[in-house]
Amino acid sequence: LAAAYDAAQRGLSVALVERGDFGSGASFNHLKTVHGGLRYLQTADLKRMRESIVERRTVARIAPHLLTPLPFLMPTYTTLTRSRLAMRVAFLADAVIGRDRNEGVVPRLHIPMGRTISRAECLRYFPDVRQSGLTGGALWYDYQTRNTDRLTLAFALAADRAGACLANYTEACTSLRDGTRVTGARVRDVLTGQEFDVRARITLNVAGAAAGRMMKTFGVTHPFPLIKAMNLVTRRPMAGPALASSTNDGRMLFVVPWEGRVVAGTSHAQTTCGPEDSDVTSQELESFVDEVNQAFPALRLDASDITLVHRGVVPAVRNRRGELGLEGHFRIRDHAHDGVEGAVSLVGVKYTTGRGVAAEAVDVVMRRLGRRARARTGDVPLPGGNGPDVE
Repeated sequence: LAAAYDAAQRGLSVALVERGDFGSGASFNHLKTVHGGLRYLQTADLKRMRESIVERRTVARIAPHLLTPLPFLMPTYTTLTRSRLAMRVAFLADAVIGRDRNEGVVPRLHIPMGRTISRAECLRYFPDVRQSGLTGGALWYDYQTRNTDRLTLAFALAADRAGACLANYTEACTSLRDGTRVTGARVRDVLTGQEFDVRARITLNVAGAAAGRMMKTFGVTHPFPLIKAMNLVTRRPMAGPALASSTNDGRMLFVVPWEGRVVAGTSHAQTTCGPEDSDVTSQELESFVDEVNQAFPALRLDASDITLVHRGVVPAVRNRRGELGLEGHFRIRDHAHDGVEGAVSLVGVKYTTGRGVAAEAVDVVMRRLGRRARARTGDVPLPGGNGPDVE
């Protein structure tokens, strides 16, 4: 949707087909946060952190009516990587890398610098935290979007107003080819079964988990593993800051207040799956509930507390130990490098940076078309974003 909006705004003729509801996949299934990537300091990925900070600020500029600042609290301990000193260094780096975090943002959405707090203050916020070795806490801010669908559909409305033609429940079945050139797609109306051709000088593949399958219709194979990711909406009440804590094996989980309830996440499967394999088994659910209880024992969750299982299929990568985790970096592939003209693929990895990544993909499209026009989607408010401040 962001790519369709961007391309239409730059003066291109745009058709977007979506086989289901707009934003019904992984875009719907997350912790409902727009975050600046503080955790990327653990791997010294400063480039990715900067991208996240810039795009967090951009979303606050173009959709201020859909965001609220949200505090996050993580306890600090005597261990080096979780110490107060380590977090002070992290917050100093965040202040430098994100020095312009509030530039052009309405005052209500200004994000303060992170800070460390005392042991006593941490226990006031988080009374059931593991107290052995506890030295205090680290407090920082990101944004929460209470209704992610409204933000997603704001891009659809903006694309429509810019002149793009959008059709959901319309599936791209295969690409159209003229020798080694992709010339569009054969699509099917899912509701009626009618098939027809959509011809294009450039076909941009932004099919999410199914991007690899669409590449194969171009005659290109660039496989990437996929895993299931899961967040849980519970009936348990919660107010105050979002909390971060670790499982027994050291993986970080969050509980976030949303509409007065606890949302817990994120679980990442350790086995690969196909693009359609988003269903969650009772065993997978019970395993994740156990992980949440390890990190937040006071919750004492069981399956009856779960009211909604957010799940999505996302790109993955293996670490040096062979363990699967979330892919950290988006990929844009101009398939001219594969000997196939007229096709570009984008595999995104993060909701927060979706607009900026889409702009980079459209940059590639513009170069292929020999056109010049810069992206303006970060400068123009989304529908609803230019009204009076919601407060």
